[in-house]
Amino acid sequence: MEIIAAIYFRREIDNEWLLILSGILSVILGVLLVVYPMAGSLAVIWVVGFYAIFFGVLMLFLAFEVRSLAQRSKA
Repeated sequence: MEIIAAIYFRREIDNEWLLILSGILSVILGVLLVVYPMAGSLAVIWVVGFYAIFFGVLMLFLAFEVRSLAQRSKA
């Protein structure tokens, strides 16, 4: 769809080759995921794991901030 959109909008947008390049890279990624499904699923697991850890750490910081805010409002 990105490649088709780039061709369709080539007169309206500048640097349409970037949209074509992103479309080509998306197709290559899709082919690689079909050829090597285990590597793709492993990559998704890693991304979800890193996201969960990052989100958990952020929630801990938020919890400490809310606790200190509550203590300040009581005083």
